[in-house]
Amino acid sequence: MFKLEVLYKENATPAEKKVAVLNQLDLSEKDFNHKVSRSLVDSEQFKVFVLEDLKTSQMSKRANPKKDEKGKWIKNGAKAKSGLNKSILNVGWSQFEIFLKYKAHRSGKACFKISPYQTSQEC
Repeated sequence: MFKLEVLYKENATPAEKKVAVLNQLDLSEKDFNHKVSRSLVDSEQFKVFVLEDLKTSQMSKRANPKKDEKGKWIKNGAKAKSGLNKSILNVGWSQFEIFLKYKAHRSGKACFKISPYQTSQEC
């Protein structure tokens, strides 16, 4: 019921329209993850895929409130952190990982997860 046709119905409620738009966004993200994972797996250039084992739940935790010496609340960057949290969760890393793993397995290629410890350093 919550497809794009709902947006064009005259008697659709605003809530139905919002759900339809969010559903379309979710489908487009899923389609993008499918296309990128398929292009990587089909490429002759890659035989092994190595992914970082990122803890997105820990990365998207809420910023802790802070108090100064007088007991008043001070700015802690919660607005910026909430924007970062939304973007981290919106990317769909786990969905991409699932798609890449099963497509690599079907085509006989390897896919591993490694600890993110010191992976961002230059050798």
